[in-house]
Amino acid sequence: MEEQPQTRRVGILGYGELGQFLVSQLMSLGPSLGLSLAFVWTRRPEALQELPPHLRLADLRQLPSTGVALVVEVAHPCVVQEHGEDILGHADLMLGSPTALADGDTERRLRAAAARGDTPCTCPGGRSGAARTSPGWTARGTLQALTVTMTKAPGSFRAQGWLSPRLAAAVASGTRTVLYGVPCALCSPCPQQRQRHGGRGRG
Repeated sequence: MEEQPQTRRVGILGYGELGQFLVSQLMSLGPSLGLSLAFVWTRRPEALQELPPHLRLADLRQLPSTGVALVVEVAHPCVVQEHGEDILGHADLMLGSPTALADGDTERRLRAAAARGDTPCTCPGGRSGAARTSPGWTARGTLQALTVTMTKAPGSFRAQGWLSPRLAAAVASGTRTVLYGVPCALCSPCPQQRQRHGGRGRG
């Protein structure tokens, strides 16, 4: 009898809209691609009630027993910061919250863990800027510089800490104001906008 090829077991961290989409795709299309769903973990275990019990991972400390080969994080940057090193000790890791890397210490720890375990830590770049998605410009030498400007309504920042008074002053002035010149520096004081700021600052 012909031996069946092994499937690559994938774990999902996070069960919001993106996490649910990934789970549904893995369950429906995964087998044809050589992939299978190992587990789903979320900070809100009650959200997993619709899934079969054997797919619900209650504690990330149980991850080594799942036989997972790749963990895809689509939860929150803090999950990567708190658990990324341990995950890389057992499996490859794909970051859906790349702004976790806006913290230099987290990036260094993940790089070191990936090197120790020979387990790649990757970050998909599907929403990269034009400089990355149009390599022909740079190859032809026609792109000399690129500036990305983000203009947003003040209320969308939901600023905390040191940025709050600066934002209040900008609103009071009634004019457009540059809050900070380096987008990734806004990740901590604007946690609701981490993906946008970090993606551009680290890109």
